[in-house]
Amino acid sequence: MPSIACAESSGQADHPLRQTVLAIALAGVLTSFCTVAPAGAVERDTLKGQDVFAASCSGCHAGGTNSIAATKTLRKEALEKYVSASLDVDE
Repeated sequence: MPSIACAESSGQADHPLRQTVLAIALAGVLTSFCTVAPAGAVERDTLKGQDVFAASCSGCHAGGTNSIAATKTLRKEALEKYVSASLDVDE
């Protein structure tokens, strides 16, 4: 029956790429923790956006209109045409 050797006795523990592979794996794990938004973050960002719009934009864009350039409104049809067809906008 063949004996099962551990990594240290077979010389695999000193493989030159071992530390590199471990570093890449650790970086991947740490990155996944950093990119996950905490619960409620999107809702808070939406509320902040509403506050910013009310303070900075609503003067010219009241009700989705545009008092400076009448053809460039914030209505859903205009946003789909000028910004993105996939934009989810409530009317």
